This record gives sequence, structure tokens and C-alpha cells, in this order.
Amino acid sequence: MSDFYINVVQHGNQLLVREFDKGKRVNRRVTFEPTLYVHSRKNSKWKTLEGRSVEPVRFKSIRDAKDFLNMHQNTPELVHGLNSYQYVYIGDRYPDFINWDMEKLLLITLDIEVESENGFPDAQKAEEKLLCITVKNHSNKAIIVWGIGPYVNDKVRYIECENELDLIKKFIQFWHKTQPDVITGWNVQFFDIPYLCNRITRLLGEKELKKLSPWGIVKEDTVKQTQFGKAQQKYNLLGVSVLDYLDLYRKFTYVNRESYRLDYIAEVELGEKKDPNPYETFREWYTKDYKSFVDYNIQDVELVDKLEDRMKLIELCMTLAYEAKVNLIDVYSPIRVWDVLIYNFLKDKHIVIPSKRVSKKDEKYEGAYVKEPQTGLHNWVMSFDLNSLYPHLIMQYNISPETVAAEGNGDVSVDKMLKQVVDIPQDGYAVTPNGARFRTDAQGFLPNMMETMYNDRVKFKKWSLEAKQKFEDTQDKRYLNDISKYNNIQMARKIALNSAYGAIGNQYFRYYDRRIATAVTTSGQLAIRWIENKVNGYLNKLLDTTDVDYIIASDTDSIYVRFDELVSKLNPKNPVDFLDKVAKEKIEPYITKCYEELAEYVNAYEQKMEMAREVIADKGIWTAKKRYILNVHDS
Repeated sequence: MSDFYINVVQHGNQLLVREFDKGKRVNRRVTFEPTLYVHSRKNSKWKTLEGRSVEPVRFKSIRDAKDFLNMHQNTPELVHGLNSYQYVYIGDRYPDFINWDMEKLLLITLDIEVESENGFPDAQKAEEKLLCITVKNHSNKAIIVWGIGPYVNDKVRYIECENELDLIKKFIQFWHKTQPDVITGWNVQFFDIPYLCNRITRLLGEKELKKLSPWGIVKEDTVKQTQFGKAQQKYNLLGVSVLDYLDLYRKFTYVNRESYRLDYIAEVELGEKKDPNPYETFREWYTKDYKSFVDYNIQDVELVDKLEDRMKLIELCMTLAYEAKVNLIDVYSPIRVWDVLIYNFLKDKHIVIPSKRVSKKDEKYEGAYVKEPQTGLHNWVMSFDLNSLYPHLIMQYNISPETVAAEGNGDVSVDKMLKQVVDIPQDGYAVTPNGARFRTDAQGFLPNMMETMYNDRVKFKKWSLEAKQKFEDTQDKRYLNDISKYNNIQMARKIALNSAYGAIGNQYFRYYDRRIATAVTTSGQLAIRWIENKVNGYLNKLLDTTDVDYIIASDTDSIYVRFDELVSKLNPKNPVDFLDKVAKEKIEPYITKCYEELAEYVNAYEQKMEMAREVIADKGIWTAKKRYILNVHDS
């Protein structure tokens, strides 16, 4: 029987814990006794990142630990340890792999409909009456609707209410008794939940509002929602995780859509559309045809539920959270995820983390390299991609907070390193194009983590593919769970790896160091420009040309190479097969050789650049940076 946490929050002097204990769901208030660490002259099993001994200082309460930290606020370097104690609790209580079960969690999809007597309703003012509330249980697919007016539908449980006040009271009664773990919906974070909270407060007062939280604690907050460019109100129902499906879709699909209306996304992803409004106005609809209006409300929760069945973004979010041992809502923050990942990784090695300090970000620094493309039409294009560039750069140069040298390498730049005019001494330090130097006598914790996570990702991806093959061979449905589980784990590792630089380059990250942040970006520029130059040289020699630029475009970790001249010269019967063979037998081995030369030049800890052919296209059109279209034959 597997136990796992549902939600752990720090509130005042206590931790509010929701978890499964011996298979039973429990809510408990924990009086937590924190431990921090201070420098010690005695040899100790606990060390700092620099290898200095520290000894534990135990406190009777969170308040005592907070007072101790306040005493040392001017000398934070003397105190070590994580003071977000909910994550300390999770890490201590669940030290091993967490075998969580989505079926045990109560995931509710929520959607409300309100009157629109005065245009689109304002969630913060909540002046319009609630017309109906619909929820759907993701596990058993049961739908409950609270409405005002007659409605019959055998597929849902409909609760007819006398008026709006009766509707709200009955909904609160259900919610308080049921205590959901996770709420989702489409824009539920910034409309449905704040509207409900504000309307409940307006009509029944804050006492009733508090029943939406299993702890009786509801906090109002204001956040800047960048896509709309304005501050928006949100509510934190302590103990309940809100995973807005709109936010998940934006974060984890890596595509730009022309619209993010649920109707549009459902059509793109599911091939389904919501029923159109049969009347001129929304008001006419709910006043003249209440039944079809409620059907419309039900469609919203059905579509979000179907999106999850198809895309499994909530399942992916949960996988990432339980891998990192954070709360579900923390997956939106790479800083939080990586802070806790590093804490647990180092704790297992008896290394304590430094106190968190907000660093000053002096000025904006250069990011990835994007070449000005050769605009227009190009024939026979192949692209070559570097594999997980930033994580592998961290591994290659051994980039880590405890490996960076105090002294830099003087006047260094990407251009100078491309020309190999920088004198790099063989003194046990790798050098990056920003002039930073990193020890190579021992692997740093950050590249160690990257390597472990990357290798695990490869392993789980392989297991997922093997399970898929076994299912196809046997049609045994037992393998379906393995396919989903292993694929989610490998995707969670991929997301964590790809988000690492988002944390490293943020001034609010515990380990932020401008030298480290720019070491990653400038070494990335060097890697892609190095290979651009080398491949150009190779093709000029092969085709007996001089200074012809065969690289149409390059962007961060990819180059797009024109092979039209080679195809025209040799006129192969099947150009796609021919180019595939050229890539495998000639270009890729040459690229590997060139990256080995780069690794040797910069004194790399190890050569980690892996570049492989991605697509073969017979035509490609570029109009500007990052604006192109390819007619792909093989990828």
C-alpha cells in the first residue's frame, strides 16, 4: 500500500499536511521542528558546498528558526539550510521514489455560468447572479450541476435550487463535505474561482467562503498576468491545488495558437466544438432556453476532461511535482522545482545548501545565438540539432556553483574563441567564452544532476517504447499503464532539464551567479557558431567553392544547411535517401570530430556535444529569423 502527500503548506508556526497515511486520507497540523546548520571547527559529516564542516542547530518551532535567521540577516553566509519547511518535511517523510496514485486524488473540473445583464461579468466585482455551477469528477466521470430552473438529463446529477442563494449554499455544502484535492477548468484561476469567492463573500460573508478550504483558510492575492498585461485577482484555497488547464496548455504544449479560447483549442486537439449560441445574445439564451444553456455549461467541463484524457497534462504536472517533491502548483516555477531538487540531491550526500539571497542582476546579458537567415526559397535543406544543449553544456564545462574559479581568463569572447586566438592554459580549468573558468578535477553537483537526470530520461523513454511494443505484440492492457507511467517520467525529466537554465539565469535563484548564467549562453553560442563555420568549410572544400555560406539559418541549437548544389552536382536517383546517407556517413561523423576539437581547445571536463540530422526537406522558405516553412520528406 503506497502512501504519498497531497499538499503540504507552511502556515504560521505549523505545517498543514494532507496525505495518505497507511492507505487512509488524513489532514493534520504538524508542529515542525526545523534544523539549520552553522559553521563548526569540529569535523562533521555535514559539509557546505565548499567542503567546510557545519553542525546542526535544532529548533523547537518554525518561529524559533525564523527568529534565528532574522538575527543573522546581515550575515546570511553563516547559516545554511532550507527554510521552506514544507519541502523539508516532504523530503524527510518521503526519502525514496514516491509511488503516487492519480486515481486516489479527487480531481474536479469546475465551470460556472453567470448572468450577463451588463456585458461580460467582472470576476472581481461579482455583481451578476450565478445561474449554474457544474463539476466533473475526473476519476469516475460523474457530473453534478447546480442550477435554477427545471432541467432533465439522465447522464448528470442535477440539483434544482430555489434561487441563487440556495444554489451557493448547496454547492458549499457539497464542497465542504467532499474536499477536492485538485481543481481544474479553463481559465478557472482567473475567472471561475475568483468569481465564486467574491460572490460568496458578497452574499454570505467570509465565514462561508472559508469552507472552500479544508483548513478553513482562503487567501486573496493579486498577480500580474502577462498575457493580458494587467494585475488579476486570484484566491488560494489552502490545501487545494488549482491547476488551470489553460495555464497547463500554455506551459507544456510548446506551440503558439492563434486563439486560446476553449472552443478553439478543443477543435484543434479533439476535433470537437462547443454548441453555438442559438440566440442573438447570451442573455436571451439563458432566459429563453435554460436547458440548452445548461448543456452548454456541461460541455465546458466535458471538453476539459477530454483534453486531459487525450493530453494528460495534469498527469504530467503531477509526475513532475512528485519527482521534485514539491506541491503541484510549484511546477509553474522552475526556480522552486530546481531549488528543491538540488536540496534533496545534496542532502543525500550530506551537503547543506546556502541561505537564499536575492542577487542583483547588473544588466541584461546575451542569450542564444540566432543567425540572420538567407531569406527566400532554398532547395534540398537538411537540419542538424544539438541534443539537450544547455544541460550538456553544463556537463561539458563542469559548470556548477562550487566549481567556478574566483579568477577569470581575461579578455575572452565568442569571436576570439572561434578564431582560437585565446590562450587557454592546461591548468585543470575549462574556459567558457565569457572568461569564466571551471575546475575539472571533480564533477560538480549541477552537471552530476544533469547527467543523472538525462540518463534516467533515456532509460525511461526506452522502457516506455518497450512497453508499447509489448502491448502491440500481445494486446495485453497491463502494458498500457507502463507506457503511460514511463512516458510521463521521461517527459517530466525532459521538462526539468529544459527548465534548468530558466532557474540558473534568474536573479531570485538561490545559486544565481552571472558568471554561470553567461557561461551557459556564451558557450551555447560558441557551440553552434563553431559547427556552422566547420560545416561551411567542409562543404566549400567538397564542392570546390570559396567562402560560400551554405548555412541558411541557425538558431540556438540547430543549423539549416543547403545541399542543393551537392544534389544538382551528383543528381542521385533518390535525393532523400542520398542525403540521409550523406548525413549519417559523412556530416555527422565530421561534426563529432569538430566538437572533439572544441572540447580539447577549451579544456572541457568531457565532450558532450551530440548533433544529429533532424529533417530532410526538398524546399524551404525563410522570411526572417524564426520565420520559415519546410516541405519535409524525412524527420
